Amino acid sequence: MDYGFVKVGAAVPEIKVADCGYNAEKIIEIMGKAEDEGIQILVFPELSITAYTCGDLWQL
Repeated sequence: MDYGFVKVGAAVPEIKVADCGYNAEKIIEIMGKAEDEGIQILVFPELSITAYTCGDLWQL
């Protein structure tokens, strides 16, 4: 029976600064796990693919 609920998830992938290929692989792995668990909406932190640099974190 469908009650109209949406299963939502939040994820924080393991990332490496400026390693877009690695970061994308980790994001895709998490997306697969979320799909297996029936999650319909999955959110990630901003800039998960590129990651922040120290300059961004310290607002230089």
